[in-house]
Order: sequence, then structure tokens, then C-alpha cells
Amino acid sequence: MLKVGQSLLALVCTWIALIGLSAAPVQAQTVLASGLNSPTKVILTQQDNLLVAEGGTFAATGTGRISIVERDGTVRTLIDGLPSGVEPAGSPLGPSGLGLLGRTLFVVISAGDVTVASQTPGIDLPNPQGPSSPILSSILKVRFSDWVDDIQSGFSLTLDDHFTIANGKKLTVENADGDKAAFTLLADFRDLVRDPFINVRRTNPFAISLDLLRQVAWVADASQNSIERVSLITGRIKRLMELAPVANPLPFGPPFSEAVPTSVRRLGADLIVAQETGFPFAQGVATVERIDISEASQETFISGLTQALDVLRAGPFSSTFFVVELSTNLLGDPPGPGRLLRFATPQSAPEVLADTLVFPTSVAFDASTGELFVTEVVTGNVVVVDLP
Repeated sequence: MLKVGQSLLALVCTWIALIGLSAAPVQAQTVLASGLNSPTKVILTQQDNLLVAEGGTFAATGTGRISIVERDGTVRTLIDGLPSGVEPAGSPLGPSGLGLLGRTLFVVISAGDVTVASQTPGIDLPNPQGPSSPILSSILKVRFSDWVDDIQSGFSLTLDDHFTIANGKKLTVENADGDKAAFTLLADFRDLVRDPFINVRRTNPFAISLDLLRQVAWVADASQNSIERVSLITGRIKRLMELAPVANPLPFGPPFSEAVPTSVRRLGADLIVAQETGFPFAQGVATVERIDISEASQETFISGLTQALDVLRAGPFSSTFFVVELSTNLLGDPPGPGRLLRFATPQSAPEVLADTLVFPTSVAFDASTGELFVTEVVTGNVVVVDLP
């Protein structure tokens, strides 16, 4: 996500140490679950439990994971041994997007360690040892023999399994209870693309939205700054569009920042995309963009944001939207905390629902209970925020 050569962990250590000095959250906020490995995305299951994509750990490759978090806070592994690798900025990247359709789960795997940092800031190099997994920068399709809520023991993959999947073979894994999960490679993005300005640019799929009418998945690529169209039938990848760069109002850094799309959601016949924006992470310039699929064009939907990581509509016919901000001042000393915002309409002023979140990345909403569930990538927590 971060497009500057410095570690996410280093940025937040001081902030975490000082979190006790922060003001109380605006709304009631409690930790539902902890101990997750860099949780990146959260969605609701059919039984309104939480399905969490975990990017992995700093210590080892292949630590990506998908977990189920029940509403009482119980955590159980659904899939472990998924690809993960530490990116040049120092953050573990692995599973980064989830789409659930019946008993079929679509898992987006981000770039991991396909590149390493060079001695020149902002310039990455292909990993000389090769990526830690052949199925980084991909979409996995997993068909379960039972509903995910009813699966009580997890499935585990090995590196050999990664190669089997990468070679186009169907891999069926059985858990301790006799349930089965069939893994196939739906789409394999190119790991790297030549870029005359930064040497190489990785492909970093980071979010997914299923479109059953068109039988496609829309994928936000946080490094290519693009929206990709992936056939759910053939896995064919076709670029819809590249997102426009964002003007940098600060007196330092490049004149334009990269868009860095990190979330994509359906909005009627269109898409809405949260843009994090790249270095120097200026306050108030991030947006949620509305994408016209038929015209492959964009217009600003919600403006005035900082480090927007996710956007979620409150319901299929609602005019209310929730937005997650990773940090209110990423380069601050210490970095500013993250926030959860509510917009009564896209044009209205935001209401701050939580303002002491530690690098939040994703949000899910249960309209029946009025609870919002937010993942924090550094603490490993899933936090519950109650609506007023």
C-alpha cells in the first residue's frame, strides 16, 4: 500500500506507545478479536460472522491466512499457509481481498515480496531470489463442501501446493473433520511491469467486488493504480481503466501523488473506489471515486479524505456511506490515528464515529444490530464500533 521506502511498522511503533494519551473514541469501541496476522479485509458471512483476510507476519513467508471471527469473538482458522511476503516498505502482504458467493470463496493475493528495495529511494528491484510463492498477485477460487460458517477445522496449504495450483491443477484439501476445499487459480496477474520512472512496477491486486450480472470480478490494483475486469468463467484479465493521479498541495514531494486504490465496491451499475494516495500522503486530498463502467471514466464521489482505505454503503438503497481512513497524518511524529467516518450523503460533512483506531484497513456493517467491524492491520485486532 505505502508507496515510499519506509517501514509501516517503524511509522506506528511510537504512535502505539503513546496511544494511552489519545482522547477517548467518539463512539463506543471495543476489541472483538485479537491475534490476527495483519488483517487487511473483513466481510460478513451468510450467518453474519466475520471472514477476515490476513496478510501474514513479518517473520516468515507463507503465513497468509483466512479466519472466521464469530460474534462472541471466537477465532478459528479457515485457511492457512497462503502466500505472504514482506514488501520493500516493510509490511507483510498476502491475502488482501475477499468475495463470498454461496460455498465459493474468491481470495485476492497481493504482491508480497515480488520486489525488493534498492539503495535509491522509490526504486524497487525484482526480488533476486524470486518471489516466495508462485501464486502471489493472483485470485484463488476455493469451493468448499460445506458453508464456511459450519466448517469447524481449517485447511492448510504447503509451498508444494502453491506450485500445484500455479500449474493450473485443481487441488483438493481435506480438513480434520472430512470437509473438503477445492483450490483453483482463477487469475494470475503479471508480477512485474517495466516502468521507465521507477524501474519496475509490481502488480498488487488489493480488493475485489463480484458482479454476478456480468459474471466478472472487479479488482483494484494498488500499485498499477488500475481497475481490472476478471472473468469469473475464464479468469481472463482485462483492464477497465487507470485512475488519475492526485495533485500534491505540499511544498515537498512530487507534483502529483499516485491514486493507490485499495477498495472497490458496487454501486448500482457503477463502482466506488477508495483511494489511499501515495507519498507524501497529503491530508484532505484522498477521495472515493465513482467509476462509470460503461464509459471507463471517473468522478469524485466523496472528497476531503486522508488515506482512504475502504468505503462501504450502509445498505443497498441507503444514501449513507462509511469510510475508513488509515491515518489522519501518516508522516506525523507520531503518525495520526486512523478514523471511521459516516457520511449521511456523499456530499454531507462527515461524522466521526471512531478516531483512535490503529491503522484501520477495512469495515463491515451489520444493519440488523447497528454494529460496524473494523480491522486494524498492526494490532491484529477486529474492533466493534456501535452506531449512536
